Amino acid sequence: VVQQYRNEGTRPINATYVFPASTRAAVYGMRMRIGDQVIVARIKERDAAKQEFEKAKQEGKSASLLEQDRPNVFSMNLANLMPQEQVEIELRYTELLVPTDGVYELVYPTVVGPRYSSEKEATAAKTDKFVKSPYTHEGQKPTSALHIAAKISGSVPIQELACTSRQIIPQWLSNNVAQLTMDDSDTFQGNRDFSMRYRLAGSQITSGLLLY
Repeated sequence: VVQQYRNEGTRPINATYVFPASTRAAVYGMRMRIGDQVIVARIKERDAAKQEFEKAKQEGKSASLLEQDRPNVFSMNLANLMPQEQVEIELRYTELLVPTDGVYELVYPTVVGPRYSSEKEATAAKTDKFVKSPYTHEGQKPTSALHIAAKISGSVPIQELACTSRQIIPQWLSNNVAQLTMDDSDTFQGNRDFSMRYRLAGSQITSGLLLY
């Protein structure tokens, strides 16, 4: 997942971006690119990472902090984003897809809707602070653009491929490999989850080997 931020103002800013992920996602890598400089993230205990981030922010350094608020909600914090500066955050995760009736489904959530906490704000846990984040209301277009591309490699031929939430442009590289991109005629369509389904070989028993 590549996220791009740009400060279009005239002064340095600190930013927080709340975004969703699959409940089955296991994050294993993150890096930040500012111009030609690349910073690779390290996994640390939450409080220690927070202290290091705050220290860098106070010193006027560019820094990023990724926190998991709930199993399917993450917060990305950026410190000291300079005017007209663009930052690119690359997040890598794995997810196990378990077929149902022979159908595999990949769901990539794009919306963190209104969230609620049973605790008052003053006594709420740190992981619940994000529930007050602003959100786009029904009927409003998102203010960010969304682009999705996928490549499916099967150990046996792919029989069916469909996207239930958007128009896609599929391209078959072979019986076992398919690529798809989202129809970008409307790039501001990050207001609903991306859902892709595919089925491998049909009713006959087949065998295959997939190396990665």
